[in-house]
Amino acid sequence: MILVDTSCWIEYFHPRGNARVKERLSAEIRNGTVATCGAVLCELFRGVSIDEAVRLRVVFSGLQNIPTLEEDWAAIQDLALRLKAEGFQPPILDMLVAVVSGRSGATLWHFGDQHFRMIQKVLRIKAEDLG
Repeated sequence: MILVDTSCWIEYFHPRGNARVKERLSAEIRNGTVATCGAVLCELFRGVSIDEAVRLRVVFSGLQNIPTLEEDWAAIQDLALRLKAEGFQPPILDMLVAVVSGRSGATLWHFGDQHFRMIQKVLRIKAEDLG
């Protein structure tokens, strides 16, 4: 299973987005291995028009959804403290995506998001930068 971060979805949907992201993500969507989570959807829908949201809801309705669990919030608190001790303070939603990915065993795909590189210094997750 692959949890796709907002940074990849932006490339995927942008008319001039990264071709490698479009190809790899299209193939994995066809294979049924792509998942999403509430944090990614919130980030993505925050930046789209109402017309685009209608189209996106259709796309995302066919994907697996990894739910956020109560235990994830405690994990984020611990992660935030560990990252702060290292001098890093990434966005909470990026920490949530990383925690959900780690708990579920999904590989996290992102596109050049430095926050996930920071998070990987203290949290063991499988991640791939498609950038």
